[in-house]
Amino acid sequence: MQKVQHATDYVLINADSDSLWDLCSVAIIYLSADWKNLLRARANLLPLFSGDHSFYSITYWDNHVVFFDGIDEELEGDQSLRNLLDDGETWAYVETNEDELSKLARPKNKIRTFQLRIYQNRTASFQAWGEHTGEKFHTEPFNIDDLQ
Repeated sequence: MQKVQHATDYVLINADSDSLWDLCSVAIIYLSADWKNLLRARANLLPLFSGDHSFYSITYWDNHVVFFDGIDEELEGDQSLRNLLDDGETWAYVETNEDELSKLARPKNKIRTFQLRIYQNRTASFQAWGEHTGEKFHTEPFNIDDLQ
């Protein structure tokens, strides 16, 4: 996996969980052209709620994200995929493929019930829960308009 400066179909993003035993430090968001269009269409609904001061977010069932524990045995040094991100950077485009992603370690928990939250400021984040434990996994928020 390699961080790049141009748009790709994959975004590496900081992630975390509330689990005391299951590691999760990054996630990969799959950015197909259709999904980016859907994401923008969903975000374009936000003005409908602009007058509601108690509005928090729109939530969708959406699983365009995969959570990983962040350890890549082929990386040298710290071996953390999170190290691909610069200080202060929460996400970046990466070049990877399905074969490479299938070799990365995932949390031990079977993660189910994926949600995408879109907030009033046009940021979004994913969250999901462990199948039997209810432990929460989540990404850092990202700005929808920054995705190319």
